[in-house]
Amino acid sequence: MKKVRILVVEDDVMQAEQLGLHLRSMDYEVMALLHSGEEALTYVRQHTPDVVILDIELDRTGRRMDGIETARQLRSSCDLPIIYLTGTREVDALDVIAQTRPEAFLYKPYLTQQVKLEIEKAIRQYSGRITEAATQAPSPPQPKPVPEATPAFPVATRQAFYVSDKGVYYRVGVDDIERIETQNGLLFIHVQEAKFPYTLSLNLVKFQQQFPHPDLVRINRSCVVNLKHVTKFNRTYVWVNANPVIIGETYRKAFMDSVCRLTTVADDGAETGH
Repeated sequence: MKKVRILVVEDDVMQAEQLGLHLRSMDYEVMALLHSGEEALTYVRQHTPDVVILDIELDRTGRRMDGIETARQLRSSCDLPIIYLTGTREVDALDVIAQTRPEAFLYKPYLTQQVKLEIEKAIRQYSGRITEAATQAPSPPQPKPVPEATPAFPVATRQAFYVSDKGVYYRVGVDDIERIETQNGLLFIHVQEAKFPYTLSLNLVKFQQQFPHPDLVRINRSCVVNLKHVTKFNRTYVWVNANPVIIGETYRKAFMDSVCRLTTVADDGAETGH
């Protein structure tokens, strides 16, 4: 099986080397460790990585290209999947960052497992975006509850379900769920304040059929968010607490219809609330 090829752009040499070691230990191919945006743009003219991990704080001196400008030029020249490597979770900074539409974020300090999850997420998000742009498929129908079916796993109640681990079922309350993601036939349930997500052998459609809930809203092909943890959104991203998640084109209307929107007097260009 062909290895996923990663290009790392990080101006801190030691951090770049450390990230390269992590990637190789997970069996990724590290194509290069570059230290400036200019180097990255020159490199991708001759090579095609599968994913670019790009430090958003490139060149803190201000004399060379920063991470955001590097991402903009990468998008215009070759449109590769981009993961932003950043040490900030400030909302104002993320507003600017989100304009370049990265597929994923990797926050410093990171765990090795988080690196793998974000790479897989970036590839999945990029593939979904390209597919949606090509097909412009209509909005999928909302999943219908199956009241007579008895789900084998997870077991649902009104405000919680129970996840099995070695024969013991643990309660997961809806209010604690931040987002639910799927990849490679597995479901990852991210719970507030938990270090790692619950992992289930279940796809997203079946989960929503077994556990329909008005606060759990699908926003792209591989992600459901909990409206109780959505702090803000625009036409491109939903912020689940401090984490931006891209809104798929075909899911945008359903998401907008699921939230109450009010428009300020100063926001003349925004949509009217309802």
